[in-house]
Amino acid sequence: MDELTEDGGFWPSLYDRLKSPASAQQDWVSPLASACACDDFYRVTIEIPGVSIDDFIVEVRKNTIYIEGDKGSYSDTVPESIFFFNERRTGHFARSFNLPPDALLEEFKTVLKNGVLELWIPRSALGTDICCPESTTGL
Repeated sequence: MDELTEDGGFWPSLYDRLKSPASAQQDWVSPLASACACDDFYRVTIEIPGVSIDDFIVEVRKNTIYIEGDKGSYSDTVPESIFFFNERRTGHFARSFNLPPDALLEEFKTVLKNGVLELWIPRSALGTDICCPESTTGL
């Protein structure tokens, strides 16, 4: 089992920029995400179950990629019933990721499958020997 340290563990400090400055606050109200790098691309994955392709947008501004959308509510209440709790997240969500200078943001691709959004961002130069796990989309 890999052990992560406070400074990112096996994740190189160069890529600490991928997390937004307000990430502690975002982690509480935003979809879960992960990011990795290979020689020729960056891959960011975001969990957005129940969200369709028409319910979110992806924008690029400077060296930052923004994902924003809305997750509709799901009602499973039965008339005249007592509702005890609801742990489902609904409403507006947003995430942003600062990317390193070698990211070719104008050429990124998105794939949404099984509630997971994948962002594939090409790199302009050869990178590190770290490589992402295989994608489930076959991209």
